[in-house]
Amino acid sequence: MLFLYLAITDFAVSAVLVREEDSKQFPIYYVSKVLQGAELRYPTTEKLAFALLIAERKLCSYFQSRTITVLTDKLLRRILHKPDLSGRLVPWSVELGEFDIQYKPCPSIKGQALADFIVECTLPIDEVESHVAQPEVFAWTLYVDGSSNTMGSGAAPNPLTMMKSPIPFAMWGMDILGPFPLASAQRKFVIVAIDYFTKWVEVEALATITEKKCEDFFWRAVICHFGIPRVLITDNGKQFDNTTFRAFCANLSIEHRFTSVAHPQTNGQTEVTNRTLLQGPKKKLDGAKGLWVEELPKILWAYHTTTRTATGETPFSLAFGTEAIIPLEIGLPSARVITYNPDTNDAGLRGNLDLLDETRDQATMRLAAYQHRVAKFFDERVRSRAFCIGDLVLRRIDVSIPRDAIGKLSPNWEGPYRDVLLASIITIHQGSLGVMQTMVSINLRPLETLNGI
Repeated sequence: MLFLYLAITDFAVSAVLVREEDSKQFPIYYVSKVLQGAELRYPTTEKLAFALLIAERKLCSYFQSRTITVLTDKLLRRILHKPDLSGRLVPWSVELGEFDIQYKPCPSIKGQALADFIVECTLPIDEVESHVAQPEVFAWTLYVDGSSNTMGSGAAPNPLTMMKSPIPFAMWGMDILGPFPLASAQRKFVIVAIDYFTKWVEVEALATITEKKCEDFFWRAVICHFGIPRVLITDNGKQFDNTTFRAFCANLSIEHRFTSVAHPQTNGQTEVTNRTLLQGPKKKLDGAKGLWVEELPKILWAYHTTTRTATGETPFSLAFGTEAIIPLEIGLPSARVITYNPDTNDAGLRGNLDLLDETRDQATMRLAAYQHRVAKFFDERVRSRAFCIGDLVLRRIDVSIPRDAIGKLSPNWEGPYRDVLLASIITIHQGSLGVMQTMVSINLRPLETLNGI
């Protein structure tokens, strides 16, 4: 929980924000302000409200994301919520009303002592000017016991640690779509790459799919535009799982991960994008199927400028910090189109870039919440399977044989096998052959007997 202590004097106000864990309070931030001009004539209650207002403006991020409990013995809540407010208290009350602020009596002097100390050490404006004019007269002397350095008693802070900047476009998925109806230049395949956070997509239509073309596409469309990622996720197709492509990733320190052989759809981000890209041509190319290449840029543009459910933002805005101008805003002019001013547009774009980190943080929280809902939906439909040593089990047939090579009329399960080790990784053997194999239990199911036999 976050608590805020307030303190005031005749010429200054201060506030201390603390967090409480296990009945212990730890300071987070403090603010203070020297009163000037008309501020010096504020009544005591207004000075207290002014201290809260200054804290809210300087620590806005904490007020926006958390509940702040103000600990004070003054009737601050009653003052700010009076129906007959007037003067400067009216806009202050409106501004503070946007946040979740609670008021409680001050139970102890823990954080209040710190707030009082700060406000007492805040000098009036005339003394501050004197200090600036004659610094040698008001010099401070600091006495330490040696603990303020790493060679002292060990109570000193650790050496300075460099702040780590996040890596943009760090994880990509890549997949291949097709074959499609033959288009110009004999193109019938589409290679797709998607960033896992912004959902930005890059595609290219190809006539053939080779490891060299996959490597060239990833270099040109991803690395040259967005930098070197940390992780690349693909299926186990021979275009990706080969010596050349693995060496290409290793030389750039890219971690190449593969999806499950039995379940290539576990590369979920790319699979969802693939469905979107497939729906576009199907809706628009009923007759002329060979024109899908010409429609691909339009579909990609629509994807980039459409809000994604997982993040609540468009891929374009997460990538560039500002929403793109779409044709609808030209036909039906939006406010930013009508009020466009080249002199102020650059300043507005810089303002959007300043807010980009906050936008991405909010998108990250929405993405985490979305993944939690998806996981919960999946877990509610999972049926537990209990195995005992000696049980007969069936194995999914597509674990060892690709589904495309099996045929639609082939059985889904094969066996029976006998379970000889009880664990999440189960060792089984086929009765007559006596061949031992290790298998993940999720790919097994109990053998159901017929009529009790």
